[in-house]
Formats: sequence, C-alpha cells, structure tokens
Amino acid sequence: MTTGKRPTTALVLSLLMTLCSLGSCVNNALATNIVITGQFNFTDNRSANPAGAIPGYLIAVGATGITPSGPGTTVQATQGATTINVPFLPSTAFPNNYFGVTFDLSLTGPWTLTATDAAGPVSIQTNAIPNPRSSRWSTTFKSVALS
Repeated sequence: MTTGKRPTTALVLSLLMTLCSLGSCVNNALATNIVITGQFNFTDNRSANPAGAIPGYLIAVGATGITPSGPGTTVQATQGATTINVPFLPSTAFPNNYFGVTFDLSLTGPWTLTATDAAGPVSIQTNAIPNPRSSRWSTTFKSVALS
C-alpha cells in the first residue's frame, strides 16, 4: 500500500552517495599495483628474417615481467628528452613481456620504464649499455677453411 508521498531529498542524496561509494570500492578492487621485473637494455643486430622481427642494428628496451600485463597496462621508456612506447609482446617463455626498440644508437644510457594501469604509474631504471658496438657481419666476419 502506497501513501503517494515522494521520497525526500535527503533520502535521494543518501542513495546517490551509497551508489557512488560502491563504484569507488569496485574500482579500487580492480586496480592492482604494478610489479616490474627483468628490465633490460641491449643492442641487437638483426638481418631480414621469416619471424618478422624488425631488421637492423637497434637498441632493445623493456622488461620480461610486468604484471598485471595486457590491456589496461601501458609502458613507456624515457631517456632524456626521448620517450618510446614499449608494447606488450608476450611469448611462451615470457608471458608478461614488454619490448620496444629504437634505432637511435646514441641512447645507450639507462632508461626509465614507466608502467601505468588503473592504480597509477610505477617506474624502474634499466641498465646502461657500457660498451656499445656494432657487430656488423660485413666488417667482422672472416672465413676460415677447415681441413
């Protein structure tokens, strides 16, 4: 049986505040602190290949373990004024792998990796490349005759 009375403003505001606080609790429950392990920074010299890996002499930067990984987690690497995206590139051996490349061979210092998700950003430093050098086959390969 209804009395025909409308809900009071206080009741409506109370219900709205309750709903808003529930949404906040759900969002906080879904947000997870990021953990970064296995950060790396190295040079690589690749030829054209059937795997589709980017050929050329390059610097690879990233981490083999960033969790949570996948959609919702973005990663960037910064060194000085240079920032590159580090995309999610999982494999069987490294299911939480993020791997980026640059062809700017002057960027051999440490990178700051920053992973961001709903909980916010987390950063960590990579190693520097202490003695970068090109190992181009055309100038270093020597044939040896075996008898």
